[in-house]
Amino acid sequence: MNISKTTLEHPVLTLIFFALLGIMGIFTLNNVAISLMPDIDSPYLNVRTTYTNAGPESVEKTITKVLEGQLISVSGLKKMTSTSQEGSSRISLEFNYGTDLDIATNNVRDKIDRVLKRLPDDADSPTILKMDADSMPIMRIAVRGNRSRDELKVLAEDTIVSLLEQTDGVAEATVSGGRTKIVRVDISQNRLAAYGLTLSQVNSALSKQNLELGGGKITEGKTDYSIRTTGEFSSIEEINDAIITTKNDYVVRLSDIGTAYMGYKDKTNEVYINGTPGIYVSVTKQSGKNSVTVANRVYEKLEEIEELLPTDVTLEIISDTTDSIRDTINTLLDNCWQGLLLAVLVLFLFLKNFKSTIIIAISIPLSIIITMLCMSFAGITLNMMTLTGLILGVGMIVDASIVMIENIYVYRSRGAAPKVAAVLGSSEMIMSVLSGNLTTICVFIPFLFFISDLGMMGQMFKGIIFTVVISLISSLFVAIFLVPVLAGKFLPLTNRNEKPVTFKPLKRFYELLDIPLAAVTKLYRKVLKKALTHRAVTVVVCVCALIIALAFATTLNVNLMPSGKDDSVTMNVTLPIGTTLSETTTVLEQFEQICRDEIKGYKALITTIGSSSASYKGSIELKLPSTEEQIDSAQDIQKKLRAHFNDFAGAKFSFRQGMRGQMTGSDIKIKIRCDDLEKALDISEQITSVMTKIPDLGESSVDIEKGVPEVEIEIDRQRAYAFGVDVTTVAKEINYAMNGVTSTTYREGGKDYSTVLMYQKEDRQKVIDLEQIFVNGTNGKVSVANFASVKKGLGPVKIARENQSRIVTVTCDIITERSAYDVEQEIKEGIAQSFIIPDDVTLVYDGAWQSMQDQGKTYGSIILMAILLVFGVMAGTYESFKAPFINLFTIPFLVIGV
Repeated sequence: MNISKTTLEHPVLTLIFFALLGIMGIFTLNNVAISLMPDIDSPYLNVRTTYTNAGPESVEKTITKVLEGQLISVSGLKKMTSTSQEGSSRISLEFNYGTDLDIATNNVRDKIDRVLKRLPDDADSPTILKMDADSMPIMRIAVRGNRSRDELKVLAEDTIVSLLEQTDGVAEATVSGGRTKIVRVDISQNRLAAYGLTLSQVNSALSKQNLELGGGKITEGKTDYSIRTTGEFSSIEEINDAIITTKNDYVVRLSDIGTAYMGYKDKTNEVYINGTPGIYVSVTKQSGKNSVTVANRVYEKLEEIEELLPTDVTLEIISDTTDSIRDTINTLLDNCWQGLLLAVLVLFLFLKNFKSTIIIAISIPLSIIITMLCMSFAGITLNMMTLTGLILGVGMIVDASIVMIENIYVYRSRGAAPKVAAVLGSSEMIMSVLSGNLTTICVFIPFLFFISDLGMMGQMFKGIIFTVVISLISSLFVAIFLVPVLAGKFLPLTNRNEKPVTFKPLKRFYELLDIPLAAVTKLYRKVLKKALTHRAVTVVVCVCALIIALAFATTLNVNLMPSGKDDSVTMNVTLPIGTTLSETTTVLEQFEQICRDEIKGYKALITTIGSSSASYKGSIELKLPSTEEQIDSAQDIQKKLRAHFNDFAGAKFSFRQGMRGQMTGSDIKIKIRCDDLEKALDISEQITSVMTKIPDLGESSVDIEKGVPEVEIEIDRQRAYAFGVDVTTVAKEINYAMNGVTSTTYREGGKDYSTVLMYQKEDRQKVIDLEQIFVNGTNGKVSVANFASVKKGLGPVKIARENQSRIVTVTCDIITERSAYDVEQEIKEGIAQSFIIPDDVTLVYDGAWQSMQDQGKTYGSIILMAILLVFGVMAGTYESFKAPFINLFTIPFLVIGV
């Protein structure tokens, strides 16, 4: 059966079919989700276990090791890492890409169930969490107004957050900066001791007096009444008047030992926006939702929210990750249509036929629309990778149609009728077009076999593979079925003999165009004739050029991913462990001033200082405009900031990795395996010292810190027993006094406020204050000083493990164009010259260079399989083994650009 003949016998049906496909594609364009990067199924599971008040070594021994012993045998596990720290254990399980995480989760849960009875009774049950890339905020909104940060925080939590979370696609909105409003109850240590009370007793008494309980039902006559006992506090005065106990017929009220008032939690962090103290709201999208669509809905919601806010309060978007998505996608779309336009223009210049050009111009966008229709059905987003695939496909899409239209035009030039020319011309080219497109498709097929071995890069390639293959298949159908119908029926081609060009300007244009084309053709004919005449010389010249190119290839800087340009710079600052929040604030404010004085063209400057667990850390983030609008690039900013690092003694600095770093990891990563943690940390310091001497490296960082300053309360067990005091009671009283305890909830105006008891500020400022805390004993109240001593020291650090071995990791990035391999060799030489590695310490180099070496082997297998597949297609097409070899032997000359 002749396909072309059958198609031309039903031209209307064929045209309608493709027209309907195009219309369907246009209508579904809005349904194609837009994102910067393709959706990636991260093959990670986290197992978290809480063991309150347990030290890192205790957590490692009783939790982490027990769980690791079972989890190491989970099917499909690639790597297992863990962190044991104060009060918690976290085990990260990395599987091969493509692993069904639902099945893996069930397997992990089964393994954990087998050892639950071996875990400490005080430990919580382990929880299994999937790693979700969508958990990062897509937008940050500054809240400004003529009021304090604490008041703005209350306004944001009560109004802005609740309204933003109503937006379709928003998972949560969280507030950063300011302090949370609570009912503070500041207790005087002296007055508490005078009445012979402890915080535990006050907490118990207060919580019992703020209850609302149901009391069942009562029937009176024909009516049932529900019974409710209302005993909640209705005002702060009632809290202060609450009776705690009775001493010698004297009623002790809360106001006798302390003061309750509406206040705020103690400050644990600071947030500055463009140098001004402030707060911001972070918006996180729901998993699987499109970032740009959610951001657009948030913009609409913000307009509604601003109408509800007081007139002095304004909202400002200081960070929107979808800006970079929009810019990148718009740039790629511009490149796409410009490439399409240039392709059509070049075709017209060479074909010199309006109808042929129109047919090609129809086939290109139609093939793209059909491809995007398939993307919509497959749930694939329009992102940087798929758009790149489309752009690559534009050039390949046109090939099949050009071959068809050119051969049809040849038959028309010989005098054949349009329909006959379409049948004969397309029939001759079907096998050539099929084999040509099939060889291209065969290049991408091997990726499907090795996609899991390529890790994250394999996930990235899926989008390109899909778009290129589908665009080629769609262009193939267009070339085989639609092009002959258009050329033979609806836009019949003409030849110069039947219809010569009569329009003089156009005729003159064609004549001028023929001059350079004829000259190039003549030159090519001469060069080709010379080459065929002197075949040996030609081969020798080409081989020499190949050898020279291969020699220069060894000097190339090879990277797994190009560095690219980031739209933000984040500098992390770590001061000596134990540095107070005020001291950390002073350092960050100085650096913030440096940013304002020296850095140009940034959009927003966000400074975050401290956290609930680390007052000695902070960060400065600079949001940058699009690449073409940047004055100082991310690299320029890092260089300017590095110039001031030596001005701050004792501070450690590092820059958060950009997109490339997040995808491929640090350029240099050295893992130190040793069971002796102190020895491993000493080795890490020596390695860091070696790295600082290499100018090609940026700031190095160690994933484990040395001990934090702590106050250790050593209990004399014999004296504690004599007083009838147990360790749990002591720990609880100290925690209540220093950190506070939420006794109850106070409701006012439909809002809930935590009522927090703690010592007043002047009673918890010095270490000696710990000795004055009273606890309950069998013979009454007794102070901590009577059975314990208070000492200052260094607390335990967290413990990291990989595949059941303790490990310390040193990472660093390369800031120059020097190759990672060369830098790694220099580090090894520096280590060998500086110190000796102990026998019980093992160094493992596992940076981006190592990943590139591992994946290089996989790429080699992919290339080999692709060559074999292409050879098979060509051998089948030519019905010869010799001709494919001639084509394949030209592949090495890609190195010289041929």
